[in-house]
Amino acid sequence: MIPYIWYISIPCGGSTQGQAPLPRTTSENLDVRPGFTLFSIIIDTFKLVSEIAAYVLAVFKLAEWFFGALKSWWRAHKPPATELIERRVKMREEIERNLQCSRRHIDVPATETHLATRIEVIDFEDIIIIDISRMNEFPKIDEHSVGISPWFKLDVLGFYHRGIEVFLDDSRKVIQTRDDDGLLGWRFLKKGEDSESAMYAFAIGRIPFDFIERVDWSRSDGYYDSPHVYCRFAGPLGGPYENVIYKANLYPEVSRHLHDLDLHRESYEWGWIRRRAFLVRQSIVRCWRRLKTALPIRHPRLR
Repeated sequence: MIPYIWYISIPCGGSTQGQAPLPRTTSENLDVRPGFTLFSIIIDTFKLVSEIAAYVLAVFKLAEWFFGALKSWWRAHKPPATELIERRVKMREEIERNLQCSRRHIDVPATETHLATRIEVIDFEDIIIIDISRMNEFPKIDEHSVGISPWFKLDVLGFYHRGIEVFLDDSRKVIQTRDDDGLLGWRFLKKGEDSESAMYAFAIGRIPFDFIERVDWSRSDGYYDSPHVYCRFAGPLGGPYENVIYKANLYPEVSRHLHDLDLHRESYEWGWIRRRAFLVRQSIVRCWRRLKTALPIRHPRLR
């Protein structure tokens, strides 16, 4: 801030006859008060700070009002917990009632450590998962697609407390470990690592009932004799799974049951920023490939 501005008229060329002489600038006729100037600067600074604080407070109040209104709207339109529970129960009963399954028994002979036993195995029919936002893409196959497909066929493992479990094509070797407290756990084998005690673990995708909008049990699409499960791909990585875990058969001599190893796919443990960056990158690559297919690019011939 400049408190005082002096204007000095300087003649540029021409005659100066008949003009009044310029007053001489001396320390007597200049009103220079350093103390008063510093005090004015401090006062103006306090005024500027108070104005900024008022603007910031107004922005915070506006944001508080906006989020309060949004929260009230969400509470008014959000279904109550009883409706969510009722919908989950109905969806589970519908799938359990209509999903075909077969039961078979396997006779396991006796060994040195186990008696002869009969193991019961339950096999469910395959299902076709369809993204409800891209359901018209079935049964087309886009060779240039990036990321998860709009539809695919999966084997059903069974149920868990929130939905259904399906097999994924990502089996990995695991090994049992022991921590400092003596507790047993599991870990994935690193690349190039191998062990005689290692075993294969199956990747299991968990699809919650909340993601399932409708199931078509007609099995008459003309392509696959399987029910269509229309889902919202609202998972952390844009898929129908809320989580991907790993299970293994720890006691094959007496059971075919797969046990949870408390291991998860690494991508489902990413933070929010890394997940969003991954999805944005996939969207950019998808748009670029569609643009290349829509606009053929002529490559120069090699001579």
